[in-house]
Amino acid sequence: MFRLRLVILAAVAMLLTASALGITYQVGTCRQTLIIFPTISAAVNGVPSGSTIEICPGTYPEQVVITQPLTLEEVPGVSGEVVIVVPPGGLTQTVNSWAGDFAYQVLVQSAGPVNLSNLAVDGAGASNQNYVAGVVYLDSSGNADHLSVRNQLGGINAVGLLAVTSGPTPQTVTVSSSVFRGFYGIGVWAISGDAVVTTNLNSNTIHAQETQLNWQIDVWYYYASGTVQSNQITGALNGVDVANSSSVNVTQNYFTGLTHSLVEPAYAIQVSQSSANVTNNTIDAGTDSGIFLVGSGNNSAIQHNTIGNSSGAVVGCDIVFAPPPASGFVVSSNTITDAASGLQVPSGNTTTPNNYYAVGNATVPCT
Repeated sequence: MFRLRLVILAAVAMLLTASALGITYQVGTCRQTLIIFPTISAAVNGVPSGSTIEICPGTYPEQVVITQPLTLEEVPGVSGEVVIVVPPGGLTQTVNSWAGDFAYQVLVQSAGPVNLSNLAVDGAGASNQNYVAGVVYLDSSGNADHLSVRNQLGGINAVGLLAVTSGPTPQTVTVSSSVFRGFYGIGVWAISGDAVVTTNLNSNTIHAQETQLNWQIDVWYYYASGTVQSNQITGALNGVDVANSSSVNVTQNYFTGLTHSLVEPAYAIQVSQSSANVTNNTIDAGTDSGIFLVGSGNNSAIQHNTIGNSSGAVVGCDIVFAPPPASGFVVSSNTITDAASGLQVPSGNTTTPNNYYAVGNATVPCT
């Protein structure tokens, strides 16, 4: 017993010394360092708050839970990929949130910022579960950059990255220079509960597993805020969906390769009952709709977008499932080329000036 106490005290002293010296901790043995952990879970549970954990390339079959401020990244300058995969027994742990009860691969639930960098999260093997998420930020803030989040194939509620609040404290999650691909449901989902989650997406590639599901969205803001800027968005039924949100900016993105379902047309961007500025985007609608407007826009600006190859470039009438028609949007200074119709927007919106080229009907009344 005395010997065991000495070992424990020595380990504690080593951790405290490492923390005081600003030592970086390591998972794996690709480099010699002061303290090495065998798994990511052991590291996140065994280091002091605010530490940096560098992970050696390899495959890690774990469900990782992070409950304190940390930085997780691949060991710099080594060859190979850090891949977090589904454990052999499946995703047995779940977390409940406003978005549902999700089986997660990485759960961030920390009072301070958690930063993830240069990691892959692969959900292959969890296809028997309907609610699956690669990365979940629950009541947490942080930066996620240069991630590969892929193959979340559980079902219509399979999500690449979920940023969600349930408590009273606002949070901010920034996702940049990452790839989301092979998901069935939603690539990035920001949903606010009692407090607003601000989610900023910069320079990402977001590409759905192409199906004909009636529920597939590359990016969904629901009661959330933030900026969607300079992303490449492809593959889903709906590109960016902003619903019941405020202060959302969708700008300088490129949309292509939309996939319409058997019963519903695709659209690159939808703004529904929200304040959202949609500006300077380039949309190849693939013969589907460019921008779909629903309900009150609260003077949302739909401006300086380039929309091509569309059945309807901007649509705001009560079509398909009879949502409330658009009102209060400023739709102007857009360039529309190669469209069956340019604008099909009811009165109560500003719809001039716009530029039309090779368009069958520049404006079409609502019927």
